[in-house]
Amino acid sequence: MFGAAVIAFTDLEPRSPRAVAVLVAARPLTAGHAIAESDLRVALVTAQGVATLPAAGRAGVVGRAAALDVAAGAPLVAGDVGGVPGPGPGQAVVGLALRAGQVPVGLRPGDSVAVLATPRGATASPTAPVPGVSARPPVARPGAGGLGDVLAAGRVWSVGPGEGATVLGVLVSADAAAGVAAAAAADGVSVVWVSR
Repeated sequence: MFGAAVIAFTDLEPRSPRAVAVLVAARPLTAGHAIAESDLRVALVTAQGVATLPAAGRAGVVGRAAALDVAAGAPLVAGDVGGVPGPGPGQAVVGLALRAGQVPVGLRPGDSVAVLATPRGATASPTAPVPGVSARPPVARPGAGGLGDVLAAGRVWSVGPGEGATVLGVLVSADAAAGVAAAAAADGVSVVWVSR
């Protein structure tokens, strides 16, 4: 009888929870902010009863909006992440259909890019960031349009396949949007990857 009581009590003893890899905010996030890859990091937590977002779900979080303000280091929960945010005041999303040679491979929502003027017949050589090299976003020159001129600096909003092209949605200032769209319609833009 004594042995049965010992077994029963050891089964009631609380067990320590297992650590799981979850997404946490790498920096403070404000409600409405489009979550970029650099806004997230992975941490091991032992939270019980909290519906944290697993690290494996990172791709489903990048590009969506923070639904609430989230403190740096806080584990993300489903309620912290909303839908895809719309452009804010003074911003616009411009669609670009780009062929190979006009856009680097590997761009993701949230990446910082520059949209360059490449009048028909000219080609640019966009490249991925070089590890250890600090890249500063180029400064757009309003009214520019010559070969290599920066039409706009922005962030990748969306990436998708098109017919013989990569289709990018790029978040730019509303002031630059019309010029970028007009140059893109004339097949006169290339995108350079500035940073992730």
